[in-house]
Amino acid sequence: TKKRLSFEDLQAQIITIAQDYVTMEEIAINTQKKLQYLVNKIIPRMLQAGTIERLYPGVPSHPKQKYKATNKNHK
Repeated sequence: TKKRLSFEDLQAQIITIAQDYVTMEEIAINTQKKLQYLVNKIIPRMLQAGTIERLYPGVPSHPKQKYKATNKNHK
């Protein structure tokens, strides 16, 4: 069985994936996590912590929205 990742481990994985702007779908594929789980639970937490940023910060639901790791990454 697959061990559930801690938030910290998943966040570290997302930071590695998001060195350049990536879509939520790319994050979901690369982490093997459900899109809704990332959208509702993980990404909002990371945005609040400042570990990732939006390409279009003023328009959260922008159709071409992408995410990128910031330099405030927690190791």
